[in-house]
Amino acid sequence: VDHLRSVNLVETAFEFVKDNLLAHGHFITKLLRGRLEENLLKDFKKLFKSVKVYKPTSSYSDSSEVYIVCQDFKA
Repeated sequence: VDHLRSVNLVETAFEFVKDNLLAHGHFITKLLRGRLEENLLKDFKKLFKSVKVYKPTSSYSDSSEVYIVCQDFKA
């Protein structure tokens, strides 16, 4: 359930980004890992030159939280 809510929030933010981010802009988002993660990453990679997933060292090892850093928007 938390993963689905997280994905929904990220998708909503991504819709805003697609409509408003300037060329070469960046997008950073937090996501709870799960089965829909790969679909999101594929969508991000279509519109950004660089997409990387980071797990903060301060995050608990059993936590599913990651940050996705998307750089250089292809507007």
